[in-house]
Amino acid sequence: MSANFTDTVILTGSSNTAGLALSFITYIGFGVAALAYTYYSKSRSLNVNTDFFITARNSANLFKITWSWYAGAMGSWILYTCAFQAPGVNYGLNGLAINAIVTGLPLPLVAHMGEYVRKHVPKASSVTGYGKWRFGRVIQVLMMIQVLQSLIMGVITEYTTIGGVFLTFFGIQPYIPIIVCGLIVMTYTAAGGFFISIITDIWQSILAVVMLLISVIYLSVSFKGVDFPPMADYLGVTETGWYAIATLGIPYFCLTLFSEGFWQRVWAAETPRTGKIGAWIACALISVTTFVLGFGGTLAYWSGRATEESNPNLSFFLAFSDGSGTGSAFITILVIMFAVAINESAVDTAMNAMTDVITNIATVFGQDLSVTVVRAIVLVVQIPIVVVASYLAANGTNILQIFLFNNQLSTSLFVPLAAGLIPSLNRVISTFSVLMAIVTSLVSVLILGNSMYGSVTDGFLAFYWSPTYAWQPFVLAPSAALAGLIFWTIVDLGVRKIMGWEMPNLPADSLLEAEQRAAQVAKENVGEVTPEIKAS
Repeated sequence: MSANFTDTVILTGSSNTAGLALSFITYIGFGVAALAYTYYSKSRSLNVNTDFFITARNSANLFKITWSWYAGAMGSWILYTCAFQAPGVNYGLNGLAINAIVTGLPLPLVAHMGEYVRKHVPKASSVTGYGKWRFGRVIQVLMMIQVLQSLIMGVITEYTTIGGVFLTFFGIQPYIPIIVCGLIVMTYTAAGGFFISIITDIWQSILAVVMLLISVIYLSVSFKGVDFPPMADYLGVTETGWYAIATLGIPYFCLTLFSEGFWQRVWAAETPRTGKIGAWIACALISVTTFVLGFGGTLAYWSGRATEESNPNLSFFLAFSDGSGTGSAFITILVIMFAVAINESAVDTAMNAMTDVITNIATVFGQDLSVTVVRAIVLVVQIPIVVVASYLAANGTNILQIFLFNNQLSTSLFVPLAAGLIPSLNRVISTFSVLMAIVTSLVSVLILGNSMYGSVTDGFLAFYWSPTYAWQPFVLAPSAALAGLIFWTIVDLGVRKIMGWEMPNLPADSLLEAEQRAAQVAKENVGEVTPEIKAS
């Protein structure tokens, strides 16, 4: 059996049937195993309340949380990392290395930020709880909107990617695997909550790593004895590759505050220390995975197995070909199964995170929704997402366009909101200065777009919906946000002083909670010391 990468449908005949069957078996197998684990293990007794159902609070040991971190940062989109190595994109080896590093680093960053949040907001079930604790309801709602749209764009990206994979390799309509994946994930996460999601993360991640290792071994063997020509300039160290520090590094760094799936692992880790160690291990695994998949594209173009006319999204697969566009069906199907496993994992992360966010949104309006109602809402939300993703996949939309909107928006929001994590600024930065800093950043990016492209509309499309990433807005957005935060803070403090108003501080509810925790800690300390005094 072979795969012809020059055909409209790459796998045909028995290869198509076998690949399609194994892909769906992978989806269904994980779903059945998850349901069995839910009903025949202790997880059923653990899900005694809504909080544990959506957070799996303090339940994941180092082994579990490490694989869960890995799965939470992965997705079938990573299969197309190789597209960055294509001629015309010109990210080169340095861009690939930067991409690999910044894909993994957000995990320990969230874990370290999470330690502070866990300490001050111990009952938080969403990162938006931090927004409420530090700034109040207005910022909490703003963060909810950003987190929710980030999740929706992430799910659309995942669905679009896997739908495109099935269309390209098997010739079936994108909505079929999208619906299958969505229904299976919805079923087992509705039964077991985030705890079962962590368990399936372990299975899916280990399977993905094993299949990737087999692929790497096969790839190494296939290039044995091959004489490589001189490396083309676009594959080596390139100027564009260094821009990846801005186009990938800055947004990936900024997205950490709004990646609800990552923050769920903060709550799930047994201890903050466990969460941080697991995050660093997963960071290394993800960086290696990203580099390997991207380097496969480099090898394909370097060896001539992929050319300028080749589909850049398929360059990793073309690395396994014989140079004429024909490759092993076995290894192709294996890589597709890798994509299916991490796709299912990414979707269940997003669905659990959506459940978490929607539950928290309801509390803003004084509604205490049951898990059943929340799941129903998530299911309804999935319908338009499936429709949009199916359309985008069928029309060959570049997933880099979908990523760009979320990436660019996060760079305007991160600096002002993350400043709240600095305790010494509690009496300095207010909700007003944060909001004005965000507006300053957004307006600055639009002005830059108008200046570079001649109109606000064209500039907006170039900076928020394009397959090519300009480095300028990624540098400007956080810089303008920081400058705006400083300026508006000075204005805010000046007005408060002149008018005799109270200086910024935590919301009244947060101050009261802090006092109560301090009193409780003092009481516990007294209880520990008293027996020693008596004994002496």
